[in-house]
Amino acid sequence: MKCLIFAAIAAVGICLSADAAKKVKLSPEEIAARREKALRVQGGFVIKPGMQKGRITIINAQDDVGKDKLQAVADLLAKSFKIAVDMKTVEIKGPDSIKAALEKDGANAAIVVGKSDWAPSLLAAPGEKWAFVNISKLKGGDVDGRTQKEIVRGFAYVCGAASSQNQGTLLDADMDDLDKIDLVPMSAIPGDVTLRMSAYMKQMGITPWRRFTYKRACLEGWAPAPTNDVQKAIWDKVHAMPTAPLKIKPETKKVVQ
Repeated sequence: MKCLIFAAIAAVGICLSADAAKKVKLSPEEIAARREKALRVQGGFVIKPGMQKGRITIINAQDDVGKDKLQAVADLLAKSFKIAVDMKTVEIKGPDSIKAALEKDGANAAIVVGKSDWAPSLLAAPGEKWAFVNISKLKGGDVDGRTQKEIVRGFAYVCGAASSQNQGTLLDADMDDLDKIDLVPMSAIPGDVTLRMSAYMKQMGITPWRRFTYKRACLEGWAPAPTNDVQKAIWDKVHAMPTAPLKIKPETKKVVQ
């Protein structure tokens, strides 16, 4: 019996010690030391060859924003998504030259940074696998920072931010697939996307209409004039005056104050 009691006490002590250890806050130096120790034991990290495929290119077609700023974004995207992202300087004169530069480079997608009087601050062409960041429309503030952030946004659009978790929809269709997709009912845009769109449109100040019965509209006082016999009957019934005056009945019990 004593053995069981001692065992129970020991078990409780171990649990309390484990909980206490979890509550101990380690300094950044201690965390780094533990991580380094674990890496030494495990042998560090190695990248398996042949897994990473494809490439995205940031095409620099301007000289207002430094190449180091663009390279910093390329490095950030490469590290964050564990993919190949490089940067090249190419002269771009319009959409056709963007497509030609992408084909010549052989990348899977491209984010072009240039200056233009024909494009908005960001022009995304997901179907063509390119986006164009127009620094001419980014003046009046931190042009370097704005350019970097528009590159990331263009990268998101080109790489499926506007697509769906469901495959084979309008959002990720190529030209051949367009012929196979029906617009009615609106299943071309899948539900997970329409939910995001509804929330975003609300931020834009766009809200949907709602449908109610004519009777409810009459009861709430905002119904339009009736347009058929059924509506007229409902209207007349809701708006009819009382046929008998309201009677106030005398008190049945005496109220004690």
